[in-house]
Amino acid sequence: MKTWRMISGLLLAGLPAISPLFADGDTAPPPPPQGPAQTPRFGPFEALVFDHAVLQDVKVENGRIYLKRHVTYIDEAITLRNSTLYRDAYRPWFNGSLDLVSPAHAGHAPNGWSDWVETSANYVEYWMNGRLILHLHRLQP
Repeated sequence: MKTWRMISGLLLAGLPAISPLFADGDTAPPPPPQGPAQTPRFGPFEALVFDHAVLQDVKVENGRIYLKRHVTYIDEAITLRNSTLYRDAYRPWFNGSLDLVSPAHAGHAPNGWSDWVETSANYVEYWMNGRLILHLHRLQP
């Protein structure tokens, strides 16, 4: 019993010595951004993930999703996957495959709109070299 009181006393006595380490406000992460500009929006979609190192822009026109890649990435393949629910099983594309691939070296013009796709899915993922570069969520049907 005395041992427990001694340990708890040492722990409590040590707390004031530690607390100045966090006195500058680093005790909690910063709050998330507030307001309507939290995530980029493209037509009926919001971008849950948008890799600015790879992509310049996204646009949705007449039901098609287009990408504008940075010049250094125009020769890379992109794999698209789509699903009805967030992080749910992937849906097959029109060709029956779960992956729709925009092949590498497809002759994409620098600073041009490319890689268009049409889908009714609520979620669309764009992968490049095993990395998620764009994840879109449909806000409107």
